[in-house]
Amino acid sequence: MLAAVAYAAGPDRFIALAFNLPEHLARAADALLHRLTFATFDLIRALAIGLFAIFLALSAMAISRGQKGAVAVVVVSVLFLLLVREPGYAGATRWLGALLLAACGAGVMTQRLARSGR
Repeated sequence: MLAAVAYAAGPDRFIALAFNLPEHLARAADALLHRLTFATFDLIRALAIGLFAIFLALSAMAISRGQKGAVAVVVVSVLFLLLVREPGYAGATRWLGALLLAACGAGVMTQRLARSGR
């Protein structure tokens, strides 16, 4: 197999290809990680926005059933907007914090709605 590759590439270029292979593999791995990083960042942003919308819907349901929730809507909304207020892309840790904040808010509202159904 190695002889076939050396014959196909040519003996003079085979040595150069063999020495450059680790560098090419490293560049390919770096490009893959770079693409995955942006995909993960976009996923975190989408989840944070989606969970915030779910939190708002659950809060509206809880308020319509006469439960406390207006203060939570104001507090979570202000904190969410403070975390992601930068135009364009805010830092990934800010979006992760916004995701956790929206998840906690949605979880609290889900518990309130579950208790009111009993």
